[in-house]
Amino acid sequence: MKKLSKTYKELGIDFTFPIKVRNAQGNETYFENSDAFWRKSEYDAQGNETYYEDSDGYQRKSKYDSKGNEPTSRLVTAIGASVNTMPRASKPTTRIVTESKAEHLAASRVMVRWLKSMVRSIS
Repeated sequence: MKKLSKTYKELGIDFTFPIKVRNAQGNETYFENSDAFWRKSEYDAQGNETYYEDSDGYQRKSKYDSKGNEPTSRLVTAIGASVNTMPRASKPTTRIVTESKAEHLAASRVMVRWLKSMVRSIS
């Protein structure tokens, strides 16, 4: 994805970091800082985040039921593994879906980095 700062520079638009873009509902749809980190999010009509992508290569697609509960979240990684998070009763569980033990280990590492990015995005 082309960074917004690069587009601004090409168009001769002055800007300062961090770059933040919000939709009409006030949800942050784009963020970029001076360290070249960026993240992009998409939201449904209820304001639930349905897509997340960042410059570290993390992608997450989420689906919500009619009550706004998130029944399934899917992390899509560059190595082709996916991580499914499915709530069970009151305790969510995470299952890593891969073809081989090596992919499972790689996906586990990606999951740890992804969780760290989620903590960074809310702090």
